[in-house]
Amino acid sequence: MTDILVVVNAQVRQAVEQLIAAAGYTKVQAVIDGGAERSDSTEAALRMLADHGVPADAKVLIHDSVRPFVSQAQIDGCIDALDEFKAATVACPSTDTILLTQDLGDRETVVQVPERRHSFRAQTPQAFRFETIRTAYDLAADDPDFRPTDDTRVVVDYLPNEPVAIVGAAQHEGDDAGRHAVRAADRRSSGRVMPMQELSVVISGFDPYEGIAVNPALIVPDMLAKEGVAVDPNDFEDPLHGVDVRIHAVHMPVSFGKAWPMLNETLDRVHPHIVIATGLKQAARGILLERCAINLKDTTRPDADNVIPGQRLIDADGPAAYWTGLPLRAILNAFAADDIPASLSSDAGTFVCNALFYHLQAWAARQPRPTMCGFVNLPPVNEQPHPQHGLPLAQQITAGRDVVREAARYYKRPMGPDILIP
Repeated sequence: MTDILVVVNAQVRQAVEQLIAAAGYTKVQAVIDGGAERSDSTEAALRMLADHGVPADAKVLIHDSVRPFVSQAQIDGCIDALDEFKAATVACPSTDTILLTQDLGDRETVVQVPERRHSFRAQTPQAFRFETIRTAYDLAADDPDFRPTDDTRVVVDYLPNEPVAIVGAAQHEGDDAGRHAVRAADRRSSGRVMPMQELSVVISGFDPYEGIAVNPALIVPDMLAKEGVAVDPNDFEDPLHGVDVRIHAVHMPVSFGKAWPMLNETLDRVHPHIVIATGLKQAARGILLERCAINLKDTTRPDADNVIPGQRLIDADGPAAYWTGLPLRAILNAFAADDIPASLSSDAGTFVCNALFYHLQAWAARQPRPTMCGFVNLPPVNEQPHPQHGLPLAQQITAGRDVVREAARYYKRPMGPDILIP
């Protein structure tokens, strides 16, 4: 026998009860008020189960309503796992390398890199024998620092000797749809809840430059990947409404021989829709939007590998130049709204930045689906008020968000070729 207990915000409880009654969901035994935090809602449900004499060995599955596309196979997998374990959770293998960090005040630093084969992204349902989850929450109640992000963590933290089984989200047919259609609470179209579209963005930068204490081409991509870009959820006219923009950061050495292969490896793994390469222009006053990549290496300065290529073509069989794919006019308009100094640059020079830009545009031209790519040079970091040379780091991060946001908007809703090259 299976019963369902629905935990909701008190303000919508009556409406939810009416929906359940109208639909005739007979398995729903009760609708109760939740709490301020997710853990408060779980506590409320556990208290009610205890008050109604639920046996200690009962199987309890806890599921987030923001993941409405859960599959029957995931539910069955959780139930079956509780025949062997007292706790289990649906989880997706991580396709990205996970970094564990520590806070050093002005910077997070890496302290551990778990093997990817042991890294998973927690999903729901999360399943427990009733006595197990009830005991874990009882122990957590005595901890003033109790700040769980999900119910599995409560068991892991407060019952560390209790193994939690993984129910693979992609082990069962049909589960990919549920895995990708998450966080759908505010996504509605024609009265239906719709899965959020994913838009993948790679933003690249370079390793520290010699003589540069704070390298924006290293920090800005990392911050964008960490914090993402915000979109007004109430602006239904925004092309990014209902779009999950996922940003992946990568940085490479300032090397003719290594920069492009490292970026290309990331592109092959992520399969992005948009690629934004960044570099550092030490003489720049503001942000430089590069118009084109030219088919030329021409420098007497060595790269990070102490290589001086002299004057030569990047690709003997390639075109003389590639135009950027970024919507430069839209980006400049966004910069103006945020009071960010910026200008157009005819090309990215003839050093490593230009070579990377050229390889990137050549790669984009070969892709079977439209892939938008371009290059943005950042100025030095200067935290002085109203600097005449360089920009504060926070302003450069804002500029990076503007570039990502406008590129993503243009990708979703192209507005004509005139916006690309002002």
